Amino acid sequence: MRSLALSIGGGVVAALVLHIISILAIPYVTEGNTWSRIVALGDAGRFYSEASLPEPAALLDSDPYVKLAVCRFEMTNVPIRITASANVFLWTLSIFDEQSNEIYSMNDSTAIVDTLDVILANPAGILSLRRDQPETGLASIFVETSASRGYIVLRAVVPSSSWQEIAEEFLASARCGTTIDDPS
Repeated sequence: MRSLALSIGGGVVAALVLHIISILAIPYVTEGNTWSRIVALGDAGRFYSEASLPEPAALLDSDPYVKLAVCRFEMTNVPIRITASANVFLWTLSIFDEQSNEIYSMNDSTAIVDTLDVILANPAGILSLRRDQPETGLASIFVETSASRGYIVLRAVVPSSSWQEIAEEFLASARCGTTIDDPS
């Protein structure tokens, strides 16, 4: 009787462990996750607007009052600078690692001087920028991350049709490259 109880208990524990492992492995083994869809868009260091995406609703949540652009980054020792002209009704920026964990989020209310100017770097890169180039990024927001790969989602709110073209111009002006000195 005791061996039967131990066998059943061992089987339940083994099944529980296997179940937990399979649930935790789903994001890594699925082919249609957000990261793989963003990688399929094209090169890193370039924003892809919603209009150029094959299936925007499948990539990220789609909202008729929000236009978006996505940029994939692969950061080694060179910081990434994210800029855009900021003349839209409202914009938001979110930075994610390759597992879709949010690293940083901001909107136009938290920007310095009403512009989008963010420098994304690893801890050593942030230290180096602040030590060696104190004049660089005076209006920039520094975001420190240990993630070497990820993606940036830039959204522009379109409260009415009169804002449509302005939002599209804002997203077209967006840059996410490795050039620190030149924000354009």
